[in-house]
Amino acid sequence: MGNVEKKKKLSVFVMNRVNEIKEYNNVTLAYIPTKENPADVASKWTTLLDY
Repeated sequence: MGNVEKKKKLSVFVMNRVNEIKEYNNVTLAYIPTKENPADVASKWTTLLDY
């Protein structure tokens, strides 16, 4: 998500992905803290009890 807003030069791969994301008109990107993001459970060594 951070790369979508960056102004500095990005690699071709990253820039292509950013451009794909920007093609979607009705998408709102927002930061969600780890404690409020249930998707983080799948990407970390943790249990639901930690949340």
